[in-house]
Amino acid sequence: ILTEEYSPRTSATEQEKAAADYLVAKFRSMGYDAELQPFTIELLSPEFPVLQVASPTPHQILAFPMTESGRGRTSGTLVDVGGAFESDVEPGALEGKIALIERGDITFQEKVDRVADAGAVAAIVYNNVSGGFSGRLAKPSGIPAVAISRQDGIATRSLARTGTATAEVAVVYESHETWNVIAEKPAAGNGDGVVVLGGHYDTVPDVPGANDNG
Repeated sequence: ILTEEYSPRTSATEQEKAAADYLVAKFRSMGYDAELQPFTIELLSPEFPVLQVASPTPHQILAFPMTESGRGRTSGTLVDVGGAFESDVEPGALEGKIALIERGDITFQEKVDRVADAGAVAAIVYNNVSGGFSGRLAKPSGIPAVAISRQDGIATRSLARTGTATAEVAVVYESHETWNVIAEKPAAGNGDGVVVLGGHYDTVPDVPGANDNG
């Protein structure tokens, strides 16, 4: 039923709330004390594309903010800085620009810190193997840092090398309310033992729940 009647159920949507209400009713029918526990989460704003490149016309590229990325919206000329090694980035050379970086050999943190120190207002890291990825910085970054696939990275690198391509990076979050479903049932016998079972009932956008956790 969750998959057929309550999918997709993206976090903090009416569809997710309907699924939560269904689960509470189902647990109660099984003899559990069940309730919804509201809490707040942060989700990327759908109002702003994470990455948009203009050359000659604006187009979106699938991008994911790195964990610990800086936040905000910024735009600037795209500059290809290779792997962002020390020899690739001159001090002050990226003032007001967006750095395009190839993944590999050194940490994401070192790459992003180096281009930020050189004046970059955002960092775009593309994969060094086929496909996309999600990156993690070791500590919060002072500038937005996003990850894209190798295919998109190679295409964006070609644009950057014209010297005229610009990009806009947006790492903007919004607060939303969502719900835990909590169900408890006293043990039938004596003793202080507790069995805890957990799972998640939301889905990623635009998929049936069984693809995710149904």
